[in-house]
Amino acid sequence: MQYQLRISDPKAKGVSADILVDANMDFLSLHFYLESVLALEAGGVASFFVVDKEGQQCVELTMFENDDDSQAQRPMEGTPLREFVDDEILCFEYAFGTFLDNTVHLEVTHIYKEPRSINVPTCIAKKGKFQFDEIDPLLRNLDDIDELMNAYNGDDSAPLEE
Repeated sequence: MQYQLRISDPKAKGVSADILVDANMDFLSLHFYLESVLALEAGGVASFFVVDKEGQQCVELTMFENDDDSQAQRPMEGTPLREFVDDEILCFEYAFGTFLDNTVHLEVTHIYKEPRSINVPTCIAKKGKFQFDEIDPLLRNLDDIDELMNAYNGDDSAPLEE
């Protein structure tokens, strides 16, 4: 079984990509593939979120095992896409980048019960160019680590105490 996924950036209208993936692909492999499709720097931190029919994030798939035994958080590695996709169309969010608000939507637009004769994963269509922040906006013009720490702590007035 194969899934056609539409990747879209909620901040950039008209930018999208359609990819074809195998249902048995795990989320970690999808993460590595998305790094190439979205032209992201390899090795970044990321999470997938399963989005329910009301648009709420209900399960997080993380890159690293967590001590939390909850079903609300699962590891990407070894968790195949087919665990969350049935005969209904489903959405995921892919959030990536440390201290950044980079998110794309992935929607299952078609389910192929019989595999297509095409190597997967593959990008089958692309419109526009995805562009994301690669550095936190707070870091862009800072010369002083004190400014950074104060900004993250919500205080831009005083330097940090030693």
